[in-house]
Amino acid sequence: MIVNVGKNIQAYLLTGNTTAMGFPTRMAIGTGTTAETLNDTALQNEVYRAPFLSGFPAVDTVNHRVTYRSDFSITASYNISEIGLFTAATGGNMFNRKTFGAIPVQNGDTLTFDIIISYCRAIRCPNCNKLLSFRVFGKEVFGLRRHICSYRREGDNRHIHVVVYERAESRDEPWPRR
Repeated sequence: MIVNVGKNIQAYLLTGNTTAMGFPTRMAIGTGTTAETLNDTALQNEVYRAPFLSGFPAVDTVNHRVTYRSDFSITASYNISEIGLFTAATGGNMFNRKTFGAIPVQNGDTLTFDIIISYCRAIRCPNCNKLLSFRVFGKEVFGLRRHICSYRREGDNRHIHVVVYERAESRDEPWPRR
C-alpha cells in the first residue's frame, strides 16, 4: 500500500520538488505481520535496509511501471514478511509498506526483492512474465501478495528472488458515485 506519506512524496515529485520529502533510495525488509494502513510511517519490525541495485529504479514506459530492486545478504534466521521503500539509509520517509506470507531465511542466504509500482490494471513479473495481478472496474479479480520468481541453491546457501507489487492508485478510495 502506498501510505499517506508516500502520496505526499508523489505530490511533491509531480511539482518537480525532490527536496521537500525526498524520493525513494532504499528498500527495507522486516518481520512484521500487522496489516498495512495508510498511516504507517515505518515497518513494524525492520531487520535490513539496502540501496537499490545499479540500473534501478527501472522505468518501463510500455507497461507503465517502475521497478525497484535490492539485494539483502542474510546474517541470521528470520521470517521475512514485510517490505517498504524509504528516502534515506536510516529513518527517512516511508513510501509504501506491503505484508505477505513469511519467507524463512537463514544465515548465508541472499534475498533479491523487486517492488513494482504499476499504473496498469494487469501487472506481470518483469523477470518471468507471470501474471501477478489483474483488476476490472477497480476491483482486483486476481492477485498474489508475493511471487518467488527464482530459487537456487549455492552450496548450503540459497538465493531467492521475490517480486511484490503496488498500484499507483489508492485502493482505499472508491470511484465517486453520481
